[in-house]
Amino acid sequence: MNEATIERVDSAMHLRIIRTNSMKQNIIANIEENIKKSRRSAYALLGSGFHGENGLDMETMIHLYKIYILPVLLYGMDLLTPRSLNLEKLEKFQKKMLKQLMSLPTNTPDPAINILMGILTVEAQIHLKVMTLFINVCTQPNESLEKQLARRQLCIKSMNSNSWFIEVKAIMLKYDLGNAIEWLDIQMKKEELLSKTRKGINAYWIERITSLAKLYTGL
Repeated sequence: MNEATIERVDSAMHLRIIRTNSMKQNIIANIEENIKKSRRSAYALLGSGFHGENGLDMETMIHLYKIYILPVLLYGMDLLTPRSLNLEKLEKFQKKMLKQLMSLPTNTPDPAINILMGILTVEAQIHLKVMTLFINVCTQPNESLEKQLARRQLCIKSMNSNSWFIEVKAIMLKYDLGNAIEWLDIQMKKEELLSKTRKGINAYWIERITSLAKLYTGL
């Protein structure tokens, strides 16, 4: 360009999301970067008492975690929608950090963390972010490009597709939220759709965490 050679690169940053040659590498690279940034954010808060022993009270630490650490950890995950091993990396980071904040031993059962701190799993929080983005599409005018694309993808793509809208469809089935394509024409306000989504996701995970807790006699 303008007689200058454009360097070929394997990755680039756009809107703070790393882009690579494949979606798989996109997910891996962004998860690793998010974990690094989240760890640095936590270290930056140590001086203010963000630690388990002789630190801030639990309510304050939970609040700090939610507003300073969690947004960094989950940034862009509503677009990349990680699964299995990649999702587990994020889950492990959250569980380890929460155990450290509560000064709990590493072998503490996972349900205990969710119950004590009132924080849902990373998977649940990503699904809520995905649905929030989808609701933004649903509440746009019918002639908007985003809504037209959503309708086309949901009508044409199969459940085996890697389409983001098919991921939305799978999430809605998981939480019994109804048919994704019907939400594009639903006559409900954004706040009502968000409330319905939160209730569905919370109900699912409360039941699951409670069921898992029953397997541990000490809980």
